Amino acid sequence: MSGRKNNVYFGGIPTGPDVNKLNDTFKLRDMAQGDTILYSEVSKIIEQEPGSSRWDSVTNAWRKKG
Repeated sequence: MSGRKNNVYFGGIPTGPDVNKLNDTFKLRDMAQGDTILYSEVSKIIEQEPGSSRWDSVTNAWRKKG
């Protein structure tokens, strides 16, 4: 090979970095039942629009990790 790095992700772009951003911003252990996290806040943090495939992937991974 020519020594170039190949940036192809065969499972898609990893969600971990965005999930970590959300966990760093929203300390779930400090939240009480009934507290609200607005889609607009999440959207700003992960830089994705609600309903996009990336939004769904990241928020699903975040829910599973939570």
